[in-house]
Amino acid sequence: GPYVSVSVPSSGGPETLHALGAALQNGHGPGQDVGGWSRLDQDASALTVLELLAVKTKGEVVGASKHRGVWIFAGKLFVRAVGLVLRRWEAGTTTASASKAASASEGGNHPGDVVMGIMEGPGKLRTLRRSWVADAEGKLYLDAAGEVGGSVEVHRASGVVVHRLADGSEQHWKVTTQRGEDPFGAAAAA
Repeated sequence: GPYVSVSVPSSGGPETLHALGAALQNGHGPGQDVGGWSRLDQDASALTVLELLAVKTKGEVVGASKHRGVWIFAGKLFVRAVGLVLRRWEAGTTTASASKAASASEGGNHPGDVVMGIMEGPGKLRTLRRSWVADAEGKLYLDAAGEVGGSVEVHRASGVVVHRLADGSEQHWKVTTQRGEDPFGAAAAA
């Protein structure tokens, strides 16, 4: 079956390590060394993978030529990564200088965001770690029913998920893999 590898920095708080330990006990007993990998049971674990199609901000729609993203739900864990496409690399360009240039072109916002967390229930996602946000651990990332983190619409016929963020922007995601439970639940169906 599919495998998931999660590497948490040693600076991760005890809540993060405990939550990951509990979520990754799929098929492994306590104390079993599996080298940082956890096997997902084909029958018991849900797997959903979404690919970012477009981002809509201030009425402007930007496609995959400018933004890339992936949102993966594996069992009760999720990881969501979104970033700008950095097209041209010139001699002497470093990751830091390219990131600074991209950030400046986006009005000062950082060009990428990565969130790792636990799915507490359909449409309810809690943060374990988040890039650029040191105090994100334990905070609710998304509660589609309570509208924390925006709202979600699932268009099942077209396989598209629309995430309306709290800042008013929209992210359109294409479901590329769906096995098991819908991570957003029936309430998000449009």
